[in-house]
Amino acid sequence: MSTLIEPNFGQEAAALTLPRPISPQPKREFRRRAVRPSRAGARYLAQVALTSMPLMLADLLAITASVLIAATVSTPFAAESAFALVALLAPLCAALLFANLLFGLYPAIGQTPTFEIRQASISTTFVFSVFVAVVMMGGVAYPPGVAMLLATGAATLVLVPLLRSLARTICCNFDWWGHPVLIFDSGDEGRDVYEYLCTHRRQGLRPIGLMDAIQRQWRDGPSETPVYLDPPAIVQQEAKKHGVYWGVIAMPRCSQVELVDVMEKYAAYIPHLVIMQEITELPCLWNRAHESVGLPGIRIKERLLLPLPRIAKRALDIAIVMMGGVVILPVLAAICVLVKATSRGPIFYKQKRLGQGERHFYAWKFRTMFADADKCLDDYLEANPHLREEWERDHKLRNDPRVTRVGNLLRKTSLDELPQIWNVLRGEMSLVGPRPIVDEEIEKYGETFALYTKVQPGITGLWQVSGRNNTSYPERVALDAHYVRNWSPWFDLYILIRTIKVVLKREGAF
Repeated sequence: MSTLIEPNFGQEAAALTLPRPISPQPKREFRRRAVRPSRAGARYLAQVALTSMPLMLADLLAITASVLIAATVSTPFAAESAFALVALLAPLCAALLFANLLFGLYPAIGQTPTFEIRQASISTTFVFSVFVAVVMMGGVAYPPGVAMLLATGAATLVLVPLLRSLARTICCNFDWWGHPVLIFDSGDEGRDVYEYLCTHRRQGLRPIGLMDAIQRQWRDGPSETPVYLDPPAIVQQEAKKHGVYWGVIAMPRCSQVELVDVMEKYAAYIPHLVIMQEITELPCLWNRAHESVGLPGIRIKERLLLPLPRIAKRALDIAIVMMGGVVILPVLAAICVLVKATSRGPIFYKQKRLGQGERHFYAWKFRTMFADADKCLDDYLEANPHLREEWERDHKLRNDPRVTRVGNLLRKTSLDELPQIWNVLRGEMSLVGPRPIVDEEIEKYGETFALYTKVQPGITGLWQVSGRNNTSYPERVALDAHYVRNWSPWFDLYILIRTIKVVLKREGAF
């Protein structure tokens, strides 16, 4: 079993099972044919346009909706400013499309959702900052209010990622969307990548075959029968046939000489080549090429170990909590009434957890269990000894007898964890981070525990949006480590957006 955790072109963690090796078949010959640059270039541009158009429409819809919402809300109070804002719609749309193009958001092939959110946020902020500056300097004859323009920008920041995600979800089901990709491998890694890309079509890369550059075998898919052939010839033919401009070299165990040989052979046919690294534990979202004393390398930055990123994360937590507090307060009040009215006992429940710097704190939740929960659990495990292993392994039971009816609903919707907002305000937790653990779980983290203690645990996290209770504990640890090593504000925003979807669909909750 091999595991891919958000590679540079991936979306989320996925475990892939490898098929059995396939016996070789007779050799097949292919003739090389010259590719007409003009026709190939036109085909590539057409594919770029087809892939970009749905994303461009999503961006236009997002900014149009933001302008119309802001204008409609403000018309009773400032009609002239509202009309002026609508008059700026066309320039805003043109500016946003141009800025998104500069920031690599068209066609945005192979981008992680985190990187896409980052680029879209920077682009939108840049566009609205320019328009605000122009309005303040008097460069518009009939200017809208600055506050109205800022509100429109804030709405656009939210709507652009959501509508782009929706566009990807719809378009990935059609063969005309995305770019074909050819995979070069020397064993199992290529099959991993092939299956991963087939599962995560939203990234816009559609695998069309695998080329074993060492054994000189071509396969149309992992389960297809390989054929022996002249590798450059078939690569050139398939690249021309499918319009391939992307390739993935999944040969991490090959020597440097073999890797360079593959690059030199096929770079003339495929302009975009992604080289998979061998050390999968390295951070992959924000790596940068780096040269020192004439030697190339990879610069790795552990962001959450630096003071400024920690300050930025804390500021983001406070800002989101303060803005969402008005909406959440009525929900909190309603849950308090339900918990108190349906079972005896306190409204809230606290449990000692382990946080940053190995400091203990009390994590607050709405009470979801009966008052005599411990005795109920002991009696249940004694009557069902086959469930004791599940309890000792996960510290959870799929059908927990201690949980009340209201508690069951709160758990499935994750609303029982809303009181942990108090822990966030106290600085004991973050909105996003590793799941807070108890002392008994330390040994399950192994060497990763040191990484866990460097950050604040979170109300939600990568584990919660990647299967939650349907994942194994080692997978949970790997997801926590991946989050810490690859943190950014955009990663947090991506997880928060995914949390909404997971909560609504009740994925992995029990």
